[in-house]
Amino acid sequence: MKIVVIEWDGRQPPTTYYNGLHRLHLRVRGDKTQEPVVRRSRKEDHSVIVQEGTVLVESESLARQVAHLATENGARSVFVGNVDFPDDERGRRMTQAEVDVVNRFNKAFKQRGRPAEGEREERSWVVSCPECTHTDTVTSDKLVIQCPNCGGLRVASRVGYRHIFSHQPTSLDEWKNMYFVEGYFEIPEIRTTELGEPVNEVQLQGENLAVFEGLKASKMIMNIIVPKLDTGMFRVLLNDVFMARRYYTARDRQHPRTKMVVDLLEHGVNSSLVPLMEKSEYDVLDASVIEGDYLTIRQFYMSL
Repeated sequence: MKIVVIEWDGRQPPTTYYNGLHRLHLRVRGDKTQEPVVRRSRKEDHSVIVQEGTVLVESESLARQVAHLATENGARSVFVGNVDFPDDERGRRMTQAEVDVVNRFNKAFKQRGRPAEGEREERSWVVSCPECTHTDTVTSDKLVIQCPNCGGLRVASRVGYRHIFSHQPTSLDEWKNMYFVEGYFEIPEIRTTELGEPVNEVQLQGENLAVFEGLKASKMIMNIIVPKLDTGMFRVLLNDVFMARRYYTARDRQHPRTKMVVDLLEHGVNSSLVPLMEKSEYDVLDASVIEGDYLTIRQFYMSL
């Protein structure tokens, strides 16, 4: 399905724009007894004006023409892209991760009465996000439930300050002991001019442990990534492969992986190095699901 998003910047779209939509058999108005998506839909080609600034169509050429009409008639911004509608979206049960997000939101914003004395004071929070693999420090008088970097809601947050070490990890076990001090993934600060904290043994549990064992079983991770953890690109890829396997399903990972494989082949990477389908053994292509990783993954494969 193609989506066209149009921003008119407060202006009323001109009549010529509506006339163009009508000629394409796209309707903005209709039988008011029906809800908007139903009355604005065209069943013949699976197109619908969700609202006046968002048009969903099945045909790419139709999407491009709608975008052209909007641009020609003075729209401030026009975007054309793809949108997926999971077959099981309606009526599907929320995952535990989604339940956790709802609970954190309710805890932060829906409690009645005056907040406890300690919750009225601004405090320093360490916020770690599995969606963009960032750890940041923010100041807030409420529980922080949103990543300051990407806006994601899967964050883990705690009151305090980031752990400080004097060197980058040099092995997978040391990476574990430095990045999982709190029992979950959190990127520490590295200050080579300071003594820093001791690197103590950390015991992982549950899914974190299972994914860590998967990293240890991967030849690509152990033979290529881990020996170069002193280089930023390789640490980023290790972090992102962990997050991809820890927080996303195989179905989530497959579509971005496919796009990444096509990109790499277009850049001359040997096809034998980039399997299209995911295997049980972890590899760098798993990280394709992490937003913003394309250039890093391409850089990695071009360096092989």
